[in-house]
Amino acid sequence: MQYIEQMHCSKRLYLLLFALLCPMVSTAAVWQVEQAEFTISQSDTPPIDIDSWRSVSIPDRWANENRWEQGLTGWYRIQLDDTPPDYPIAIYLQRLSINAKVYLNNTFVGSGGSFEEPVARNMHRPLLYLLPTSAWSDNAPNYVYIKLRVYPDYAHLVALQIGEHARLHAAYERQHFVQVTLSQVLFTVALLTALFGLLFWLRVERKAQNLLFGLTATSWSIYCLNLFVRDIPFSAKTWWWMIHSNLEWAVVFLMLFARRLLNRSWGSVDYSLVVYATLASLVYATLEYEHINFVSRRIHLLSIIAAVVLNIWLLTEFVKNRNRDALVLGLSLIGVVALGINDLIRHSAPV
Repeated sequence: MQYIEQMHCSKRLYLLLFALLCPMVSTAAVWQVEQAEFTISQSDTPPIDIDSWRSVSIPDRWANENRWEQGLTGWYRIQLDDTPPDYPIAIYLQRLSINAKVYLNNTFVGSGGSFEEPVARNMHRPLLYLLPTSAWSDNAPNYVYIKLRVYPDYAHLVALQIGEHARLHAAYERQHFVQVTLSQVLFTVALLTALFGLLFWLRVERKAQNLLFGLTATSWSIYCLNLFVRDIPFSAKTWWWMIHSNLEWAVVFLMLFARRLLNRSWGSVDYSLVVYATLASLVYATLEYEHINFVSRRIHLLSIIAAVVLNIWLLTEFVKNRNRDALVLGLSLIGVVALGINDLIRHSAPV
């Protein structure tokens, strides 16, 4: 009996060791890249023979103006093993701005789209490319080259992995679903809501609150386009103006809708909100690339503060008057404010 118990203990010990080792084995096929070499270059193909490569850490944000003032295109390179592994290998760019293409040595691997204006926009979508074993060199160091096209003050390479294609493809699919598919769903819901609100106002009841509800959803649906559209139909400056302006108008229309819903008459607050959104739109129309990200973060912060004030007012109205409309709108607004704060932090904090 004692021998049998010892066998069971040994078996449990082996199973425990196996369970602990399994995650180590499964993650060994993926390499989180933390160091790379970088150079500013406008070259269309990897600048292999130049001497200006320098070491950088990943994540890498072009926070220093001196970098993007030298050019809006840079190259990263990561050295690989001398021989390819015995399984398909890929490179996974989880987050970058604003577009990238990849080479393995001199062999083109994949691209996120156009590098000419209007540049393809991949800052809200992951990129995954298979690295062909046929491109490996037997008699020279092997490098993955990444060409990054940026905009001033909107330039970074944040998350980068190289490893087993099957594992990275699964991670890519999950990230693509969260960033792109769900954004497309959000846009569709917002657009349908906008159409319903505007048609209801036009055909059923021409109250100001119905029109404002439809305009809120319209502006929000336009803003949502920025979350998944890669190839834009006009200049980047016009696109930025449209996106940022509609975010401010969405907040203003929402506040006006809330005031009409709770039977507040038009007053100085309402006119001030309209003036604010109009001025914000005019500011965005005059900004150049190098200033738009800096200025938009500060204007968005004002809109978020306004949304927080609105939320507090709605919840106070419920507490005082037991107005259920105020409660429903206030609770719904909590999620929107949280997403806005998260987005502002994500694009403001250094990586």
